[in-house]
Amino acid sequence: QKAKISSLRNVLKDLDKTGNLISEYYHDTLILYDNSQIYELFKPLFSQVADDKEDYSQLGIPFVYFRDQSKKNEEGVIVGQYSGLYDTIFIYSDASQISTIYHEIAHTIYQRFFAENANNKQVWSDIYKDLKQKNLLSTSYGYESEIEGFAEEYAVYKTNGNPNQRSDVKSVFSQLDAALR
Repeated sequence: QKAKISSLRNVLKDLDKTGNLISEYYHDTLILYDNSQIYELFKPLFSQVADDKEDYSQLGIPFVYFRDQSKKNEEGVIVGQYSGLYDTIFIYSDASQISTIYHEIAHTIYQRFFAENANNKQVWSDIYKDLKQKNLLSTSYGYESEIEGFAEEYAVYKTNGNPNQRSDVKSVFSQLDAALR
């Protein structure tokens, strides 16, 4: 997988040389923008993420790609997407909030710290089940699944979007942030 990711990075860097993409690095993660308009739109949002104390590139995200594309499915507009195959993140042109970036990063965090660790997964499963039963999830999308609940709660945590977010949720996320420093 590392060889494939390296090859993909090289192809994307070559595209940049032809003027089709704007690229930069955030630590070890390649950040791609489809064009100058997308760069102007998303660079300020990603700069806020890059200014965090946490180094999300430690998660092994090979690239984050800001696309000049609107994406929809039967449920509506898709603003971001995590691809578990290569741990890549795509942010689409309809996204307008930093929470979308944090939401997609949270999918990678979940993969690294929860999906592959039964004890951690059980901790989140128990918290999620309780939040859902008590109707305390921070967003309606969080009710879709345990993983989406995790991603939504993390995004809300990072943006201080819910002053009533439970302390056990904040505790889990503050421990994760500490591990990424």
